[in-house]
Amino acid sequence: MMRAFAIALAVLTLVSCVDASRGGSKMSFPERAECRNKGGEVIVAGMYANEICVLPRADAGKVCHKGSDCLGRCLVDDDVSSAGTCSKNDNPFGCVSYLDDDSKVQTECQD
Repeated sequence: MMRAFAIALAVLTLVSCVDASRGGSKMSFPERAECRNKGGEVIVAGMYANEICVLPRADAGKVCHKGSDCLGRCLVDDDVSSAGTCSKNDNPFGCVSYLDDDSKVQTECQD
């Protein structure tokens, strides 16, 4: 009985971390249209499942050796890379490894 209570309490604690009643904020029709007119894409992202406008980067896929080589980030696949590729868009969410302006690998998670 005590174990069931502990499990139920843990589940309720985890569920209370996210405001499920909101279901994430939605973009208005004019905001969606403006996003698309800029070449962007409306996606659902982040812990709260909000709609956001993700804009493409003009230098997407370009080879880079430091952060300042890109409009966005210089993304790498591992912790020892000396070269990467410029990010394809401005989506801030998720975990990424990238080269900073001193060509050092950094890892960041954003939700």
